[in-house]
Amino acid sequence: MAELKNLNGRPAIYIDGKFYPPMMATIRTNNIDHMCIDREYYRNLGKAGIRIFFVICDTVWLKPKAIELFREEAEIILEEVPNAYIVPRMGLHPPDEWIEANKDECVKYSDGALPRFDLFSESYVKDMPAHYLLCSEAWRRDAGKALEETWKILMELPYADRIIGCFLAAGSTSEWGYQARLGEFDKQISGDHSKGFKVNFSKYLTEKYGSDAELQRHWKNPDATLKDPPIPSFEKHYFAHRVDYECLHPGRVLSNGDSPSPKGN
Repeated sequence: MAELKNLNGRPAIYIDGKFYPPMMATIRTNNIDHMCIDREYYRNLGKAGIRIFFVICDTVWLKPKAIELFREEAEIILEEVPNAYIVPRMGLHPPDEWIEANKDECVKYSDGALPRFDLFSESYVKDMPAHYLLCSEAWRRDAGKALEETWKILMELPYADRIIGCFLAAGSTSEWGYQARLGEFDKQISGDHSKGFKVNFSKYLTEKYGSDAELQRHWKNPDATLKDPPIPSFEKHYFAHRVDYECLHPGRVLSNGDSPSPKGN
């Protein structure tokens, strides 16, 4: 059994009665269109003392052959490093069909546009029709079901006892971030104005302020409500665009009084 325990005041990995150093290897061989197996490399990692290996494993929701790809890599690692432990690096990206059916759960600009984005991860590169919301309750629900389905299959493998945990990956480069920008300077549009975001934002504000009166007092806005909180305008997003703006307009630095005009006026 694998656990996280305190060792000298810091979290440490504890497996079957033994602490393991925080030295691990992420095996990125389950690439977009090919496999790259290097048995000697794995063997040398084992000789160097590496015991914990992250192995790419997308959900069967995204890739019907996800388990086959995972098995090919995991089993070769266990052949070369018999005492290795495996942590599936689970990509929770939705398929295009889900995005098409859940447009309200994707990033939306103030002009109503849904920006496309190029998803790049260790094992999946795709020009997606829209950027799924990481705060979307629908995505979390469906990705959670896909995770459970895939995990159950993994636990039926003959070496399931060597699988000690799961690393959850989502968003741009699987690092829980957005690749689509918060807005576009040339068009003076900003995000996020999606229904899914507003639902999540409303719940957050309700927990934080508790009532419309408290929200209005802190925001100094008598029209703000918890049910329909206003989303900041493009002009108020200047702080989030500082780096992009200064790259587009060399020599002009945004100050707190500036608005991000694409003409630099």
